[in-house]
Amino acid sequence: ALLAGCAAMPARAAAKPAEQATPCTRTAVPGDDLQAAIDGLPAQRRATLCLQSGHYELAGLLAIRRDGITLRGTGTDTVLQLRDGVQQPLLVIGDYANEVPSAPIRNVVVGNLHLIGNHAAHEFMPEHPYLSNSAVVVRGGHDVDLRQLVVERCRSACLLSERDTQGLAITDSDVSGATWDGV
Repeated sequence: ALLAGCAAMPARAAAKPAEQATPCTRTAVPGDDLQAAIDGLPAQRRATLCLQSGHYELAGLLAIRRDGITLRGTGTDTVLQLRDGVQQPLLVIGDYANEVPSAPIRNVVVGNLHLIGNHAAHEFMPEHPYLSNSAVVVRGGHDVDLRQLVVERCRSACLLSERDTQGLAITDSDVSGATWDGV
């Protein structure tokens, strides 16, 4: 189902399209360690990790654990996919290590990506049984933008918000192939 936006959301300034957004702080290519690239972005300021087109196979979840991060691809030709059999979410925005997040995460943007989860055997991550095997999990997020995403093949919800997430915007995205809920 194509998501044009959430009518119940409070009014906010229109977001810039991803292609006109801030310049890349760092760029990654297929084969790079994406978690290390995210973690290595400069602290204490907004930062953007740009992913070049290609196929990024993930052996485990990616986590955005600090404020002010943008993760941006080039469109549907930038594909992040979990390896078959991985029983984890593809991307977690916020604290995944604690059942109740230790603090909210703010001002995160994820856009212009094709995200492919998998139909893992179980709905929840074995190491963290409170964390569902969704494609994107926003945990305690404040002012998080998910835009221009194609999300498919999810074991649980494709896009899941939880733990007092506020100000979540989902725009111009296509979600399909969820075992349970799409959004």
